Amino acid sequence: LRLLRKQEQDIKNKEQEFQKYLPELKTIFDTAGERPKVRFFEGKEGLKAIQEDFFKSKDKKIEEIYSSDDLHNVFTKDDLQELFTIRKEKKFKSRAIYVRKDGRLPKPPLPEITEMRIVQVEKFPIHSDILFYDDKVAMVSLKGKLVGAIIENKAITDTLRSIFNLAWEAAEKYDKEAG
Repeated sequence: LRLLRKQEQDIKNKEQEFQKYLPELKTIFDTAGERPKVRFFEGKEGLKAIQEDFFKSKDKKIEEIYSSDDLHNVFTKDDLQELFTIRKEKKFKSRAIYVRKDGRLPKPPLPEITEMRIVQVEKFPIHSDILFYDDKVAMVSLKGKLVGAIIENKAITDTLRSIFNLAWEAAEKYDKEAG
């Protein structure tokens, strides 16, 4: 009984010490600010999960930088057609900067809701797909191991979207050169 009482007193002492430091720990946690939410994905199914996430977007618009060649190596024509069908049904607008070894796409998908600009793959070797929607940035590797991540943070997304807009303006020059 004496041993139990001593353990009980030790626990009470530890609790008091913890209570003494709790406000300081809470202050440190509160001043750390907002933390980005990051989710990771692997494989083709993981990439499809990212697609499902951007179709839940409130804004119904996507900005994107991608490699058309790599995208077609990862996804079948049926996969891509399904993606375009969903985009059309949900009326998702898109602005995209892309690279393609054979030049401009002969028939851009969904021209009524899509603006596209091509840049030279030799000058701008892109092997990923980067998407901006809502307060999220999704980044996907389309070469080698298929991996992706979604970062949900307004400041990061706004900054990267500003860089996209800068690239969009510069891509107009290359798009015109491509004919």
